Amino acid sequence: TYPFFKVDTHEKFEYYKKFFEKIKEEYISHKMIYNKIEQYFADSILLANDYNDYLSKNNKIVLVGFMKQGK
Repeated sequence: TYPFFKVDTHEKFEYYKKFFEKIKEEYISHKMIYNKIEQYFADSILLANDYNDYLSKNNKIVLVGFMKQGK
């Protein structure tokens, strides 16, 4: 996950949500191969019910959200 990754539109959220839902089982089974920011990104998308829910808990800029969470 690069510093410029943003979830700043509903369309981007839906795209990432579909992707992470598609790989969810594999991701969970091999979570240890991902670094902490990648885990934060995937988990924040997977745990959100929708884009508004995502925004209520996370920053649009993935790196900023990660740093604010104290990871």
